[in-house]
Amino acid sequence: MKVTILSGPDRPDLLKDECLHDIFLETVARFPNKIALHWQNEKITYEELYQQSHRLALILHEIKQIKSGDIVGIRLSRSAQLHIAILAVLMTGATYVPFDADTPNERVREVIADLQIVLLLVDSQTSINHPLAVNIEDVRTNSLIANSTHSLGVYTDNK
Repeated sequence: MKVTILSGPDRPDLLKDECLHDIFLETVARFPNKIALHWQNEKITYEELYQQSHRLALILHEIKQIKSGDIVGIRLSRSAQLHIAILAVLMTGATYVPFDADTPNERVREVIADLQIVLLLVDSQTSINHPLAVNIEDVRTNSLIANSTHSLGVYTDNK
């Protein structure tokens, strides 16, 4: 019954061909001041989540040269930063590969090589000695773009 409801002609609104970040942007426009993320003592509205993820997307695109078709690894502790990073990578048009914080370093290195990952976002708790590993705090505080209001042409591919 659920399969019929979700995939049948009765619910064409569920069959839209949209990217996750497009749906997120629609939600930001509709509910900018609603809480989007509540993590421990931190509450972030949709607008704040958009601003932070957009800023990170700009840095990834402009400084780290991340573009559509690239694969970015995300190995972050569970936090608001994890959600910001996922949205930011999607906004650049790249694909993300999630790594659990407890994934052994050797396995992470193997996946990086196998998938040709171009960048690995880590934090202080998930750091790894690898040339592609970049601490997200270092990236997010980059003074060149950290306070930029420049707009990133958010990539969408709704084929």
